[in-house]
Amino acid sequence: MGGVVRQLVLVGAGLAAAATTAEPQAVEGRAAERHLPPLTTTTGPEEGAPIGGHFEEYVLALEFQPAWSQGDCASNVTKHLNGSRAARGLSIHGLWPNFDSTHEYSWPQFCKNASLDYTACTGAAPPSYCAISATTRAEMDTAWSTNYPEYVWSDLASHEWAKHGSCAGFDDQLAYFRAVDERVAPKLAGAGAALVASSVGANVSYASLRAAFLEDSDGKDVALGCEGCNLSDVWFKVDSVTFAPVDYGGESTCAKCADVHVIDFAAEGCK
Repeated sequence: MGGVVRQLVLVGAGLAAAATTAEPQAVEGRAAERHLPPLTTTTGPEEGAPIGGHFEEYVLALEFQPAWSQGDCASNVTKHLNGSRAARGLSIHGLWPNFDSTHEYSWPQFCKNASLDYTACTGAAPPSYCAISATTRAEMDTAWSTNYPEYVWSDLASHEWAKHGSCAGFDDQLAYFRAVDERVAPKLAGAGAALVASSVGANVSYASLRAAFLEDSDGKDVALGCEGCNLSDVWFKVDSVTFAPVDYGGESTCAKCADVHVIDFAAEGCK
């Protein structure tokens, strides 16, 4: 899979010069190698960029599925959660291109490339290319079902590809998702994920939880998301070229909690 990672780094270095839309304007002081293929995106209910550009960061997002499943007990994801790795550990939410603070907007989304227009994926009848392919689905069904059930038993994979993958410089879905998997793997094997897994069914202090994830990000800021005081999400930021950690700089909704609860799905179930 090293070739996949190399592809991601080379795209971040501006490899795909064949795109036909106008070149984006450089941000003052920003190195030329950070330019990506020109992007044309659509604005929406979130802060998606409405103009072409390049990005400097990725958001690497993890989720804790037992918290995500609360209030969605009849879903296919929830029905397949018991016995999976995701029932007792963190799993992938996504890897998202992100702008740094020099931009007016926060991220690109639903991008156009030389052949496909992913802005069409926001409509009531999206084109077939907005969904993941049969090849991608077959690999996810075998390799991702235990670790990342949200990708197998819901439409999250298609959403992530159309909204974020379309802006990451990949024409090939499978290469994008393999790169996501490879970049997430070290975080899932890190101190933060280990503390979450060992704390299932218990409370852990917010300070201890944050310290563990800071260890996984070389001391750079991370954000921890909670529903109430139940852990639900962890967000990192990394440089789009080097993948070195950078400060997240966003709100940790868990910060309001002295102690954070890690749901034991087998014992506590779904409510």
